[in-house]
Amino acid sequence: MDRRPAGWRTFTARRARAVTVRGGLGRLTSALAAGLDVEYGVRVERVARDDGAGAVLHTSRGRLRAAAVVLATPARPAAAILADPTPRERSVLAVPYSPGLLVGLALREPLAPDELGGAYGVLAGPGEATALAAVAVLSRADSGACGGDVLTVMLRPSAAGPLWSADDPTVCTAAVAALSPLVPGLTGRVTGTRVVRWEQAMPSVPAGHVRAVTAYRSGVTRADAVVLAGDNLGFPWTDSAAFNGRWAADRLLAHGHGDLPESGE
Repeated sequence: MDRRPAGWRTFTARRARAVTVRGGLGRLTSALAAGLDVEYGVRVERVARDDGAGAVLHTSRGRLRAAAVVLATPARPAAAILADPTPRERSVLAVPYSPGLLVGLALREPLAPDELGGAYGVLAGPGEATALAAVAVLSRADSGACGGDVLTVMLRPSAAGPLWSADDPTVCTAAVAALSPLVPGLTGRVTGTRVVRWEQAMPSVPAGHVRAVTAYRSGVTRADAVVLAGDNLGFPWTDSAAFNGRWAADRLLAHGHGDLPESGE
């Protein structure tokens, strides 16, 4: 029986293969940080350009002076901590976000090949009468990740809003109920759950934002000690994040910041 979701858009392995980092995407950032002087658990409260050169960071551990700063947070926290943003910076930071309510459902066994049409991910169409926004299947990106499977369920904002303050069991029950029509017998197959509330999950990019991003990027000069690289400059995807970070690093190196050390104060 064909169990492909009717009226849904699928990311199918027939045209492209979905891949991930074995052990989780956190291993990628850990590998990038290896060999670097990285401090964890430090809260940055304010970033200000120095009148002389570089920038000053006001943190939970005191002040730090840096040759340059790459600010890669979502737009709202970036706007809150960046002192005296330029008009071009304000333009790219004026992006609203939608919240994300995600539920991880651990299964005893991987989905059958024909379930969810064999796709790694499924997106609900705008007109679908469902609480689901999307679902992803871990085993179809990493077959060796676990003995069973993990389904990552994202709820639509219209469903996430009323459930945001509910307890985790209530949220999980809603997620299973929403996905069950697409995965028969799902309730009896779930062995574990996890709920993640992501207040600023997806930038809602307005019309004309690309022009604002182009103007910002083209206006970065040697004098800029602060470079933005958040998801408001692209898309909330891993490859877009990598591109933003690489672009910011290239700008700093091109403008001669690569050999300037940081110092504490």
